[in-house]
Amino acid sequence: MRNRIPISLVALLLLATACSDGSPVTPEDPLTRVAAATVTTCDAGGVRSGISRTLLDRSSRNSARGFFDTARSSDGDGDHAAARVSYYSTLNVVLGARAMGRTKEPPALTSREALNGVEGLARALYRCAGDAAPAGLGDILALPPAVNDGNHTICTGAGDIGTTCVIPTQRVAVVAEPGFLRSPALFVLEPTAAYVDPALEAAYGTQWSRAWSARVIPITAQANYGVNSPNGASAVVAVCVDDRLVNGVAVAHPARSLLQIATRPEDVPGATPQLLPVQSIVDGQDVTALLECAHDGGPIASRSLLDRFRVTAQRMLSPRPLYAFDGGIGGHAMIFLSYYAAVKPPTQLFVFVAPLSSNGNSPRTPVVNGTLTLAAGSMAQLLVSNTGDSFAAASGCTWSYRPPDAAGAVRLFSNAILAQHAGTSRLRATCDAGTVDLDVVVN
Repeated sequence: MRNRIPISLVALLLLATACSDGSPVTPEDPLTRVAAATVTTCDAGGVRSGISRTLLDRSSRNSARGFFDTARSSDGDGDHAAARVSYYSTLNVVLGARAMGRTKEPPALTSREALNGVEGLARALYRCAGDAAPAGLGDILALPPAVNDGNHTICTGAGDIGTTCVIPTQRVAVVAEPGFLRSPALFVLEPTAAYVDPALEAAYGTQWSRAWSARVIPITAQANYGVNSPNGASAVVAVCVDDRLVNGVAVAHPARSLLQIATRPEDVPGATPQLLPVQSIVDGQDVTALLECAHDGGPIASRSLLDRFRVTAQRMLSPRPLYAFDGGIGGHAMIFLSYYAAVKPPTQLFVFVAPLSSNGNSPRTPVVNGTLTLAAGSMAQLLVSNTGDSFAAASGCTWSYRPPDAAGAVRLFSNAILAQHAGTSRLRATCDAGTVDLDVVVN
């Protein structure tokens, strides 16, 4: 009898064990028990505990705690602007872990914040930042987590806070500078169901990256929503460029300088695909530098094609298809509710003329309708661009006379011409991207 532990002491020990994390628990009420494991207030201890309970892997927990502690320190110093940035960094760790299925949730209940531990933690962090959670947060987090293949992520940003969103495999990224959003919103990046988007490939031919879906939720949070103007804050999407298997044959992708990102709106039947203006720098950073497009630790692009695919097949993780990667390209997107992929647009070369000068910044005038008029005795420099940018020269261009012309009225020196006498000379520039003809009329 003296070895028996009193029942009251057993109950006390059980209660102490259940409450060891500091959360109040009422054993008779399972709803209270689950709700206690869900952070719903901007309480530092509660958020830290919620991070520990919600994030499965240690690196995510440590990263989230580090950002949150930095935010609390900034708040303590009276610098709430800096604190907001760190609160959003904490949110991005939590949301990214959720997108990868690396979070744990309390048992399902009717109350939304008790239903979803990630959602409760996220809403608490938005409150810490002084913001309302974006509309659609609960709907996104209610969806089943994606397959843990590294190709999905969820990020967040706000009007005064830029967004840098990169999937774990680093094959696609979105960067939006401050001001792109007018209110807090979610960026959701994920692959499309099929590698190829039929509408994009029908419009531009072979797709030289997989197709990606990028969304802002809610779309009305974009500052340019409903505004048909390219002005304002920038946002850029960047994708890795891939080699392709076309009809079972390995085909190397065209030079990245010849590729652009094409886009079309999601779920808009008959929408016309469009090319994004080429851009890689936004908010002071090169978006393509965020990508990791080679996966064997070496210069895949310099190997022979067969070696490239053999090394890629050995090093890539399933379920990636048999593609090699060689850098990325970026484009300025207006609306992020679209599919994106790298394509080779129809070749169009532009000719510009400039005074013959050693000054590389000389004024450059576009040649209209393929005809240039010069006065006898004058000289000019010819420049070719495949982007319409007079200072972005097309590669591999050489000028020649085109039949049936001989030297005629113009004498040709590499990329410069001398107007010798009245008449017309017919010239042709042959570049890596194609050819363009020019008639020079001398009077």
